Amino acid sequence: RRLSEGKEAVRRTAAAFLGATPEEIVLTRNTSEANNIVSSGLDLGAADEVVIFGDNHPTNHRAWTDKADRFGFTVRIVDQVNPHPGGEYYLDAFVRASNARTKLWAFTHVTNSVGDLFPVKEMCDAARARGILTLVDGAQTFGVLDLDMAALGADFYSGSGHKWPCGPRETGVLYVRKDAQPRL
Repeated sequence: RRLSEGKEAVRRTAAAFLGATPEEIVLTRNTSEANNIVSSGLDLGAADEVVIFGDNHPTNHRAWTDKADRFGFTVRIVDQVNPHPGGEYYLDAFVRASNARTKLWAFTHVTNSVGDLFPVKEMCDAARARGILTLVDGAQTFGVLDLDMAALGADFYSGSGHKWPCGPRETGVLYVRKDAQPRL
């Protein structure tokens, strides 16, 4: 009983920290588990496509490519460009890589390799205008950036508490936007 009460208190705290409601927060072990909940929870088949960023964390990248092999959907990859060409470049690249079959964009908020910052709000707005879901890997943003899920507009946003917030290991969060929940 006390553990359950404690979990709910953590969900409320995480929701307040992220500008979300407790019903939109799933407690996970880490960002990788949160990303896998999304890649495993969406109904994707041979007629579907997912566009991912080439420098996503390997656990996010492989989750999509392995599941595409298993379930027959297509993964399109937007390659990383160095030096960072700016957010507008990546927004345009994701739009160009998409078509009527595209169901989701999976990209990172801040890359774990070189710290490139993506224009999350603009990318989420562009995806939503096309009927495309978004999964944002926020592992490198928790505790560094002020995050407001309602303002960012992501359908799914993952993160870990053990990095910049300096929390214990095995503390992850998955935000699932209320109107995206039926799709997962």
